[in-house]
Amino acid sequence: MKQNIPYHQKQYRNLQQNKTEMKYTTNKTKTTYTRLNDRADLDGLLDYILSAPADHLPAAEETRAQETPKLLSPNLNIFCNNLKSQYLEPLCERVELSGDLRVGRVFRSDSFRLPLVDYVVTPHGYDGTDASLQDSPFLGFLRCYQLICCDGGVPLRRRFASGLGLYCYSFLTVSCRLRLWLAPRECFGAVWLLTTGPRAHLSELSLRARRLGHAPLMPAGLYTSAHQWICAAEADIYHALGLEWIPPRKRLDPLFRALKEASHGDRC
Repeated sequence: MKQNIPYHQKQYRNLQQNKTEMKYTTNKTKTTYTRLNDRADLDGLLDYILSAPADHLPAAEETRAQETPKLLSPNLNIFCNNLKSQYLEPLCERVELSGDLRVGRVFRSDSFRLPLVDYVVTPHGYDGTDASLQDSPFLGFLRCYQLICCDGGVPLRRRFASGLGLYCYSFLTVSCRLRLWLAPRECFGAVWLLTTGPRAHLSELSLRARRLGHAPLMPAGLYTSAHQWICAAEADIYHALGLEWIPPRKRLDPLFRALKEASHGDRC
């Protein structure tokens, strides 16, 4: 005997079935890499992150121990060290830690939010334009990482932080939320300073710049009253403001206190 199912229950069942099918369906697109180096880097990434099927792995006594993929490690230190040394540094001219970790902020153990990890990067050949990133191994690595570790997610795109006026790539990983800030070689110091913060410290620097007749801090750097851009090195920006370089962990303090401690040689 055929069971009569109410119309609204049929609709709910069909909706759940569609959701399940969409969850396990991936759109396969063909990607062509024109450079051998690009292909080698991406193949290395795939081999490193993906493990072989269980029946293809050698016996335990032959390998003794299987090394877990470090890019999938929940340990923040292991993830950051491996990401920087194995992937970011070979693909970029310069990579530097920024943000909360650089200024020494400690995350609370009872917080349910993942820590935010920031890096300032200058990919090889990057000049601040989209065209310089089109065929770069750096962008290929990010696409592969997003596809493998983030289950595809939304299409890879640059995000614009209106508060800083900078572009970044943002990912949600197993151990943290990762942001990679893009900086041309000539503006690296300014981007590094702006992404390190904290905001109160940057406001004090901008206020001091205005008092000296300079423009406030911008992503392009510090524009002085002598019509000169200071942006390549972080310490040069401080010197242009008549200040000694302030260590990142001292920037949480008010400017006058940080200057006093920096003048005594307390750098950490």
